[in-house]
Amino acid sequence: MTTAPSSTPSRGQPSVPSPVTATRPRLRESGRWQSRVVTASSQDGAPRLSRIPGRSRRDVDSKVRAIRTSRQSVTPATGSPRTIAQLLERWVIHKELEVRPTSYRRLQNHVRNHLIPGLGHVPCADLTPARLRDFLHAKATQPRGDEASNRGTKPLSPASVRHLLVTFRAALADAVIDGLLPRNIAIGIRSPRVIPPEIVPVGAGSGARLLAEARRALGSARTVRSRAFARTMVTFLTLALYTGCREGELLGLAWSDVRMDGDDPVLTVRRTLVGTKDGVGRYHPPKTAKGGRTISLDPTVIAALRLQMDHQSSSREVTPDCLVLASLVGTPISAQNLIRGFKRLRERAGLPADTRIHDIRHGSASHLIADGDIATASRILGHSNAYVTLAIYGHMLPHASSRAMARIGALYDAASASLRDEEEAATSGDDGDQGEG
Repeated sequence: MTTAPSSTPSRGQPSVPSPVTATRPRLRESGRWQSRVVTASSQDGAPRLSRIPGRSRRDVDSKVRAIRTSRQSVTPATGSPRTIAQLLERWVIHKELEVRPTSYRRLQNHVRNHLIPGLGHVPCADLTPARLRDFLHAKATQPRGDEASNRGTKPLSPASVRHLLVTFRAALADAVIDGLLPRNIAIGIRSPRVIPPEIVPVGAGSGARLLAEARRALGSARTVRSRAFARTMVTFLTLALYTGCREGELLGLAWSDVRMDGDDPVLTVRRTLVGTKDGVGRYHPPKTAKGGRTISLDPTVIAALRLQMDHQSSSREVTPDCLVLASLVGTPISAQNLIRGFKRLRERAGLPADTRIHDIRHGSASHLIADGDIATASRILGHSNAYVTLAIYGHMLPHASSRAMARIGALYDAASASLRDEEEAATSGDDGDQGEG
């Protein structure tokens, strides 16, 4: 007698279910409960909608669990990854078209420098929450080897370990959706506790010193190329200090986005530079839905922009599509070159070594919220809403803590005074009654 081949997957080959998504059970007008369940066909992957009725919420939940359980035995599709390395390589390739270039480079670093070396050899079927916890613990506690310099380096910071977990969890979630894994074992895994770094904004004095050093560097520049870059740094710092725009927003600014004439000169943020390749910029829409915005310009900014345009016009034709901040030949300024130039100016200005370009934006934000108008500050900064502005910069509101504590003190002082008055009135009444007796 011939034995039918077993449908049980071999070791190292995961049992892959068709994904099951169910809505929360709802009580219908008919008095019966119902949940909608979407399953993916194991043949073509097309979604299938089913309505699961029941006499009670518990009855519907039981039926949905039974559907999920039955889907655990679906045979894996041809070409399903056997190891975590294969799964991650497949995932990161698909992500290139879904995220920004900077985010994609970060995902590549997580996958190829950390996740695959640590977990890539593990068969998909053998991956467990305990194994993932051990990996994260090792990343947070054990020095990692630097193969290039043949020396050890510090363990990853809690924030870096958290980012690794977020990336891995997202990869497993997509694998479950694609029908490559039965479940996401990273759900429920806690990352190390991360203490948010304190925001140290670039104050007005520090900003003025940075700008002064940039102008001094422009005055001492000897070559055409160095003079062009120094002029660009002066313009960039002026825009950053006076508008609070993000670095990529300023690097993506074209002359068509700037209106310097008229009663209301403005700058319009339409895009952000996310990277360069062979001298060609790659642009994306602003970071948030409200990132596209119009910002009024100060006379100091207008003067700096006019000098920048005159400088560019002296060496080449300037059209509305040309970048405001560009190299000598008109190509985008790379973020790496901008950071190198900023570090030199930071050192000459005597600023702390950990001061970043983004801290200039924090400084502008602290000045914008000084009068307490959070809505206007949020609009100028391009935040999605005022709650984001408050969450990031609320602690910088001047005297906010002392005013809040004063209000609390005044409330309790008033309540205590009222209580004393009531007690004195009651005591006076008792004395009067005793005198009459």
